[in-house]
Amino acid sequence: MMRSGLSEQKSRNLKFRLGNRYLSLDANKVAEVVRAPRITRVPHGPESLLGIANIRGEPVPIFDLGHVLGDEGDGRVVDGCCIVYERGQRIGLMVDAVLQIVADDNDRISDLDARLTAQVRPTSPRRQNTGAARRSGDFGASSRHANPVDAGKPFLTVKVAGQSFAIALADVHEVLALGEEFFTASRPQDVILGMAEHRGAVLPVADARNLLGLRSDKERAANRVVVVDYLGTRIGLAVERVQTILRLASSQIDAVPTVLKNGQGPAELEAIGRPGEGQSLVAILSTEKLFGNQAVNRVASPVGEHDMSENSIVAKGEQLLIFSLGSEDYGLPMRCVEEVVRVPQSVTRVPKAPSFVAGVVNLRGRAVPLIDQRMRFEVADTNPLAWQRAIIVNFEETRVGFVVDRVSETVEIAAEDLLDAPDISERTSVFDRVARLKADGRMILLVDPKELLTRAEQDVVAALAMTGSEEKAS
Repeated sequence: MMRSGLSEQKSRNLKFRLGNRYLSLDANKVAEVVRAPRITRVPHGPESLLGIANIRGEPVPIFDLGHVLGDEGDGRVVDGCCIVYERGQRIGLMVDAVLQIVADDNDRISDLDARLTAQVRPTSPRRQNTGAARRSGDFGASSRHANPVDAGKPFLTVKVAGQSFAIALADVHEVLALGEEFFTASRPQDVILGMAEHRGAVLPVADARNLLGLRSDKERAANRVVVVDYLGTRIGLAVERVQTILRLASSQIDAVPTVLKNGQGPAELEAIGRPGEGQSLVAILSTEKLFGNQAVNRVASPVGEHDMSENSIVAKGEQLLIFSLGSEDYGLPMRCVEEVVRVPQSVTRVPKAPSFVAGVVNLRGRAVPLIDQRMRFEVADTNPLAWQRAIIVNFEETRVGFVVDRVSETVEIAAEDLLDAPDISERTSVFDRVARLKADGRMILLVDPKELLTRAEQDVVAALAMTGSEEKAS
C-alpha cells in the first residue's frame, strides 16, 4: 500500500504494467495503491467501468485502465492492483502490477485526465440540489402519500416450523443473517438461543419455534434473525426464513376465531390475514404477547426511551429493502415500498409495449404495470427464477411493480453509512446513494425510485395502468 506523500516530489511518475506494456502516470495525483478491491457492478455504466468499490469507506468508481486507453483486448484486469487517482473525484484504475516511482519517463500517459473526463461526467446540478434531501430521506410526498384509498398495513411474513406467520412491519427494526457467532451455548428446548453483540448493545435472540410451541416433522434450521422493537427493548427472533412483505387492508384482517382462544390455543396470535384469492391465510403475531414470556423478559434490556422526532429518525439511520438481480444486490428505501408479492403466473401482456414492460397484473382490483428490472439492469443471466418477486412501489400517482429475482432482507443503515453515489453518467443516475455495510465491507447501490424511469417511460407506465383499469371496468 502506498500513501500520497508523493506530492512533495515533482516530476515523478508511477510506473506500472498493463498487459505486455509498461506505462506510467503522474505520481503527484496518486492517492494510494491498493490490492484489487471487491467490486460492485454498476448497470448502464461506461464500458470501461468495472463497478464501484469500498476504499477506506468511500465509494470509488473502478475503471479498467486498458479499456480507458482504447485497448481492444478481451481480458479485463480485475485481480491486479488498483491505483487510486485524484482528479477532484477519486477514481480507481486497475492495472496488472505497480513497479516503481521514476523521474522523467517516455511512457507516461499524457492525456489521462482527458480520457477520464470522457468517461466520468462532473456532478450534475440535479445531484447537487437534491443531495441534502436524499441524505435526509425525503423522497417526496408522492412516495409517502399517494393513493391513500389503497393504504393498508404492511407485514413481514416469515416461516417458522414450516408455517407462515406475519409481524407488523412497524415493529421490525431489521433482518439479519444468522451465524453461529451470534449464540452462547444453550439447551435445544430453551426459548432464548443466546446473546449477540449488535450495534454496540447486547441483543437477546429468541427461538420463534419454541416461543410458539411448534414442532415440525423435519427439523428446519433457523437462518434469519428478525430484530423487533418491543416496549423499548430490542429482541431478535430466529426464524427459518423471511418470505415477503405483505400489505393488508383492514377488510382483509379478521379477529382470531373464538375456538382458537380456548384452552391452550395460540395466545400469541393477534389476527388472521386474508391476502387474497388463491393465497393462504396468514397468522398475524402479537409481539407484545409473543415476547411476554418470562424467559425473554429476564434477559431483555431496554435500549432507552424512543425519540420519535423527525430528526432523531434520520440520525438513527434508514430502513432499506435489499433485493437481488443475478449475482448483484441492490437496495430501495423502505418508505417507498408498499409491499412485495410473488409474480403471478397470469400476467397480461401488453401489445407494442416497451420491452422492459413485463405486463400488467390485477392487484386487489387495480391494474399494476410490472417492470422487468433484469432487462433494465442488463443482467447477464437472462433465465428468470421461478420464485421471482415484484416490489410494489408508489410512483407519484401510479403503482408500479419492479420484478426482481429475490428479496433477501431489510436492514437499517446508519446515517453516516449512506453516501452519495459517484455521478458517472446520466444512465447511472438511477443510483443516487450507496449503503456501506460495515460487517463485510460491501457497497450496495441504492435505487432512487423517482429516477428509475425516465419521464417518457413514466408516461408509458401511466398509460398502461389507465388502459388496464379501463379494460377491467368494461
